[in-house]
Amino acid sequence: MNLSVQSSKAFTLIELLVVVSLILILTAATIPNYNNYLDNQMLKQAQEAVKNDLRSVQNRALTGTNADTVDYWGIKFFSNTNTYRIISGSGNPNCSTFTNTSGAPSQRLPANTTIGTNGCVFFSTNNGDRIAGVDNISVVSDAGSKVVCINPAGLIYSRDSSGGC
Repeated sequence: MNLSVQSSKAFTLIELLVVVSLILILTAATIPNYNNYLDNQMLKQAQEAVKNDLRSVQNRALTGTNADTVDYWGIKFFSNTNTYRIISGSGNPNCSTFTNTSGAPSQRLPANTTIGTNGCVFFSTNNGDRIAGVDNISVVSDAGSKVVCINPAGLIYSRDSSGGC
């Protein structure tokens, strides 16, 4: 009698279910990490946006943009919002009285990020130094907070919230 055993070249239903289950478990485990990654990236992007806009405003002051009518350039930050505004003026810089730049709309941070600092930063048209205002701006999101620092000489740099300025 000739008994031949046929070899199966296909997967059984159990094997397929095990593989699909493993893929689903791994996917479910990575989704929260991916969301945290996205939140952290949004926070870093917001910090960089604030830092870049501060540098842009400082460059306007250094290059003398509208120097015949403007003594300083700055940014007004509104706490607990995701907007801030580029400002300019003459005389003594005062956060409560400022002149909006012509055609300069409010700047917006990425979604789910807000400014944690209320106040202004002013740069002199003489040398670009910070002449008045806050020396740090905090950016806040669900992922935590980050800080942009400005020293009196006008150096603008980033820190984690735990580092301080």
